[in-house]
Amino acid sequence: MRSNQGSGVHRIVTTVPLTGSGGLGDAHIKPRTSPSVAASGAHWEIDWQDANGHLVRATDGDRPNSAENAETLVGSPRVAALSTGVFIHVDAQFGDLFVNGAGVGQAVDQGNSPAIAADGSGGWRIVFVGQDLHLHYLDSSNHTRTYSTVFAAGDASPSIVGMFD
Repeated sequence: MRSNQGSGVHRIVTTVPLTGSGGLGDAHIKPRTSPSVAASGAHWEIDWQDANGHLVRATDGDRPNSAENAETLVGSPRVAALSTGVFIHVDAQFGDLFVNGAGVGQAVDQGNSPAIAADGSGGWRIVFVGQDLHLHYLDSSNHTRTYSTVFAAGDASPSIVGMFD
């Protein structure tokens, strides 16, 4: 990512052109959002919310380079590389949690961005702030948990690293 001469416009900059089946990918990043990057071996993926609020994914040159989805996001998307080499995505769309583009029936506080991390066995865990402002998690086995003693500010987003028991 870089800023263009103090203009406040931020762009994704990669070593491969951001082109895909839909033509040139929008490399601009929506203000107050953050891109997410993950790597698996020699492959990488970057997810971000473009200036129109749509999800954009860019990948290394061995796979399709970039694609803009019609999904309109609230907050920043996140991507993680599983131990199997597959990339997993999480984002929030108007108060709902989405994993790989599918709603999973979990309510997310508007304006918060969920976090995702891979475990060492091909699974994943997502941490997010629910509409009750408590911290929640969902994992690849569909286990959920609410940390009822942990409150989050309405403008905070959690983080997670890949280590689980």
